[in-house]
Amino acid sequence: MNTFAHPQTYAFIIGTDISKDSLDVCLSRVADKQLCYQKFNNNMQGFQKMKQWLKQYGCELETDTLFCMEHTGLYTRRLVHYLLSRQVAVWLETPLQIKRSIGLARGKDDKIDSERIVRYAFLHQDKAVLVNLSGLTIEKLKDLQANRNRLKKALSSIKTTVKEMLSVDETSGKTLQRINKEAIKGLEKSLEQVEQKMSEFIEQDEALKKKYDLVTSIKGVGKVLAITLLVYTHGFTKIVFVAEQNALVALNAERYYRAMVSSQTESWNIRDRHMVQTLKRLLDFHGPSSKAIIWEHNTHVGDARYTVMAREGMVNVGQLVRKEYGEEKVFAVGFGSYSGTVIAADEWGAPLKKMQVPPATQGSWEQMLHALSSENKIILSKDMRENKTLKKAIGHRAIGVVYNPKVEHLGNYVPSTISKRYDAFLYIDQTQALHPIEIPVSNEPPDLYPSGT
Repeated sequence: MNTFAHPQTYAFIIGTDISKDSLDVCLSRVADKQLCYQKFNNNMQGFQKMKQWLKQYGCELETDTLFCMEHTGLYTRRLVHYLLSRQVAVWLETPLQIKRSIGLARGKDDKIDSERIVRYAFLHQDKAVLVNLSGLTIEKLKDLQANRNRLKKALSSIKTTVKEMLSVDETSGKTLQRINKEAIKGLEKSLEQVEQKMSEFIEQDEALKKKYDLVTSIKGVGKVLAITLLVYTHGFTKIVFVAEQNALVALNAERYYRAMVSSQTESWNIRDRHMVQTLKRLLDFHGPSSKAIIWEHNTHVGDARYTVMAREGMVNVGQLVRKEYGEEKVFAVGFGSYSGTVIAADEWGAPLKKMQVPPATQGSWEQMLHALSSENKIILSKDMRENKTLKKAIGHRAIGVVYNPKVEHLGNYVPSTISKRYDAFLYIDQTQALHPIEIPVSNEPPDLYPSGT
């Protein structure tokens, strides 16, 4: 659904725990902080009864009301449609975000859950991200488009089967053609009805209709392609983000290549700052409850302030995100091995190959872990911060895309204070080289293009 920030202060805040059949509703009347609870059926009759119950407390279900509920998919849809038709502010929040905001909480039932939701909404109402009407239309279009794709596949499958049979056995082919004639007509009729319904939804949504008319005014863009673009770009709201991101990539790429000529440190910093800029933009785009997992080399993830990189004036992603969001909201995990195999190259641009990783050098972090035992380990930094040996910097192996095992002892070990560089460390005693997946070259876009979800 399309959403937008809404900093309004509300007279009534309602938290709702939703299941397939019922609504557990907790009303907070902001003026006197009164909390009231009631259960209703998750259908139109239940919504009408809820409306009458809320009216007893002065809540008319209008624009002064914020309705917060967990985003539980289909079960929320009827209620969201009902509320938006009355211009009520609707906030769909992820269950995980609400749970984390509460911390450790005892007891759980539907009534308690609705109270927790209303408490969360009251405390964070200034950050509410609301659903809008165009978002509902796009949701309907998405459902119809999925149905259209299924019908197209079924139709194509039947036609292909008949065509192939006719080419090898005309008698059997004609039998299949006759048997499937009505099925093909029915599928074609259903396709027409789906496309007609899509057009009706577009006509009913003024904002989307303007965008639809603009797109279809382009030569070669028909109604099906136009609707596909509206669905995949969420009414073109994602297009703006992509355009801005492409501009940022071009800008920082120029800065990076200019800096490469004169300063390795500066070019490195430009690259990692760009990564963090991109991360911040993605988190902002996906809303206040969004989270991210960043999969990168240790050199980017482990806080540079606790390595020799700091002496050279270098920063990295781990350091920058800790400073940006606070250490308590970032969890950095390092990886390492004692020996085994990896894929790497002899130099930039050279073909990758499988290489043997020699046993870690004496006194290094990886050698110390191997000496403890050859078992794989997950080590939490909080459990080793009082260890005197680990309070000083020790060698920590870094294997990049360019690697020479014969001389790794001369430059592949980065002095690091491990317990501060990472929040946890995953140790694999014997590592095994990855197996690259062969991806055939094709001019066709991927199945999920351009959404990826």
